[in-house]
Amino acid sequence: MPIADVDICNLACAKLGAEPIVSITDNNPRSAAFNRTYAMFRDKLLRTYRWSFTTKYTELSALATVVPPYPAFEYAYAYPLPDDCLSVDLAG
Repeated sequence: MPIADVDICNLACAKLGAEPIVSITDNNPRSAAFNRTYAMFRDKLLRTYRWSFTTKYTELSALATVVPPYPAFEYAYAYPLPDDCLSVDLAG
């Protein structure tokens, strides 16, 4: 079962001895700090470390036509990445 973002933030609050928050969008200084930084730090950690639970395998379909920013002279095919893609690990 996935853990909600606010639960992870509350674990940090508990570790720091701060009061828990109800929502990241609440109008208090702790919630505002989490709202500004949580997604940025989460994505940085997911890009930096190869966590086994974050790996997702998928087959990509080539685009019908190669359009900019893909240089036509360099590649024969172009593949759109999924919206939730943070990094690519090429498998041969």
